[in-house]
Amino acid sequence: MRGSSYSIRVMKDAKKFSKEQHMLVSGEAPKQAQCRKGVKTVKKVKGRGGRPDRVELIVTIDLSQHRLSPLEIADYKELFLLYDKDEDGILSFMQLCLAIRTLGIRMKEERLLAMVQAVSEDKEFNTIEFNEFLVMMSKQKQMAEEIKMEEMMEAVRVFDTDRDGFLTMEDLKKFLTTLGDRMSDKEVEDMMKLVDREKEGIVECEEFCTLLFENVEVANVSEKEN
Repeated sequence: MRGSSYSIRVMKDAKKFSKEQHMLVSGEAPKQAQCRKGVKTVKKVKGRGGRPDRVELIVTIDLSQHRLSPLEIADYKELFLLYDKDEDGILSFMQLCLAIRTLGIRMKEERLLAMVQAVSEDKEFNTIEFNEFLVMMSKQKQMAEEIKMEEMMEAVRVFDTDRDGFLTMEDLKKFLTTLGDRMSDKEVEDMMKLVDREKEGIVECEEFCTLLFENVEVANVSEKEN
């Protein structure tokens, strides 16, 4: 376990589940794993210096295509192995439900099942192997980003007084200094210079939201890495 706040939260959340739930989760694996023979996403790593052997999950998907950072992959590996009791690189649907809850994501089982069926090759037991899990989480991330983007667009449109899809620099300044975490004068000035490079005095609402959203995502990643 890495000494991060994420690791601590994962362990605390995992302990909330009863022993009966973990017994149920563990008991599912032998029968359901039969249909996933040949899945090779697990590598046994020999321990050195008296350390115990460990399991390493192998990533086979294109991470750039699925927009997952090394930090996210490390967190997902940690979470996956927490519930992969037999360390075969596969989670049963029940194990996945618990893992998703540990991430703080609350959704109906029907929706989660639909997400699993969209990525899993197991059409009988709806198990999910590690790389399928990564693809699923990438899609979940994309959906969450689209929702946030739409919410941001709705907030920006309030300041589009002409309803023409553009903000004047005055409209932009009001937006940046009114909602959410208000920017300082220096931050506002820098943002205005960034969005109005041609010095036209206006910026398209969608273009501004995309730029603002990208800057927020970069800031969040930097904060997590530090």
